[in-house]
Amino acid sequence: QGDVHGMLLSACAYNRIAGNTFNTTVNSCFGFFFPVEMYESYSNVLQGNTWTIVMNATPGGSHGVWCHRDSSSYNRYIGNTVTVLGPGTISFMITNPGSFGQTTGHNLFSNNFIRDDSPQGGTGVFWYYDGVRQDTLQFNTFITSSGASLVNIPSGAPANGIVLRHNTYMTAGSTAIDFAHCAAPTNNSRLVSEIFYCGSANGSGTENVRVVSGFGLDSSGVYFSRGSSSASRAISVAGLSGTPGSGGANGIAGEAVWGSPMFADSSYANFNGTPTATSAAARSGLFDGYAGAIPFGGGGQDVTPPATVTDLTLGQPGGSSLLISWTAPGNDGVTGTAALYDLRWSSSAITSANFAAATAVSPQPVPQAGGSAQSYVALGLASGTTYWFALRARDPAGNWSAVSNVPSAATSGDATPPAAIKDLTTSP
Repeated sequence: QGDVHGMLLSACAYNRIAGNTFNTTVNSCFGFFFPVEMYESYSNVLQGNTWTIVMNATPGGSHGVWCHRDSSSYNRYIGNTVTVLGPGTISFMITNPGSFGQTTGHNLFSNNFIRDDSPQGGTGVFWYYDGVRQDTLQFNTFITSSGASLVNIPSGAPANGIVLRHNTYMTAGSTAIDFAHCAAPTNNSRLVSEIFYCGSANGSGTENVRVVSGFGLDSSGVYFSRGSSSASRAISVAGLSGTPGSGGANGIAGEAVWGSPMFADSSYANFNGTPTATSAAARSGLFDGYAGAIPFGGGGQDVTPPATVTDLTLGQPGGSSLLISWTAPGNDGVTGTAALYDLRWSSSAITSANFAAATAVSPQPVPQAGGSAQSYVALGLASGTTYWFALRARDPAGNWSAVSNVPSAATSGDATPPAAIKDLTTSP
C-alpha cells in the first residue's frame, strides 16, 4: 500500500546519477508505483542509466516510470535506456499535479532510447498529465509495439513552450504525437526535424500527428505510415487533415515531408533508427539537413552492432537452475562495452524468428567489457526439464547483434532439499 519507489528524490538538487542498471519486476502492487519520482527537486542529472521494467501486474494506484511533481524543474535525463514489458501497464508520467499543480517544467530529455511496449491505455508513452511548461525533448528514440501515441498532452492541459526536435517516433498505431485536445500552445511550442513512423494506416481522426491550432509545424520533419495510408491524412490541425509541406499550418515544402525514413532496421525487435541513403529523412532540404534522432551521411553515426555471441554454454545443472557462460561482445564488434543484453529461454529450440516469443530472464545480466568472461545463473526453472537459451546485445545507438548460438541443457531431477536441521543449539 502507499507509494512504492525505485528511486525517490525529495527536495534534492544538483545530484548526478549515472551509469547504473535498474532491473525491476512488478508482480503485485496495490498502491502507487514510480521507478523514479521527483518531489520538489531540481537541477539533477540522470545520465547513462539503464532501466528494465517487467510489469507482470498493473499497480492499483497512479504509476509512472519517470514522474515529476511539485516544482520539480530544470532536471536533465541524458543518454538513458528504458525498456518496459507487460502485460501490466506503465507510462512515463512526466508531470503530475501533486499538491501544487502546474509548477513543474524546464526539464530536458536528450539522447534517450525509450521502448515501452505496455503503456497505460489513453495516456501514450510520454504523458504530460499536468501539462507542459518549457520542456525540451531532443535526439530521443521512442518506440512502442502497442497502438499508443508516443507523446501525449491530455485534454485542456497547458502546452507552454514545449520544443520537440530531432526525435524518432515509432508506434504500431496510427498516431505518433497526440496534442489534439490540450490548451492552445504558448511560447513558441513547436516540432522540428522529427521522424513520425506509424505502423497502422492513418485516416480521419487517426492522423500521424494531431495538434490544436498554434503548434509550429513549419519544419516538423518526416511523416510516414505503413499500409494503405495517405499523405493528406498525415497531419491534423484543429481537426482538419493536411499534407506535410503543403503550406500554412501544415508546414513548409521540403521541411515537412511525406516519405519513408527507410531505417537500417525497422523491426521492433531489432530497431535501428539510422536512415539509409535514399531516405526521406536524409535530404539536405530539411532543417539541419536531416530528420530524426540519428543523422545520415558520415556524421559519426554508429552503425556497427555488437559482435554476435558464439560461445554461449550451459552447465552446473541444479534442480531449478542452470549456469550460463559466454564471452562478452563489445559496443562495436568486440571493441568497447555493449549497452544492453537480452537473454531469453524457452522449452523448445530458439531461432531468430521466434526469439521475441521466448521468455526474458529477470533481472538481465549487465554487459562487461568486450572479451570478458561472463556468467549468469538462471533461477526458478522446473526440475528435470530441458531448456534452450539465446542472447543478443545492443549498443547505445540501438544496433542489435544477431541471435547467439542456442545451447540446451536439462536441470537435474533431484528436487528434494536436505532435511531441516532440528537440533540447532547455542552455548557460551
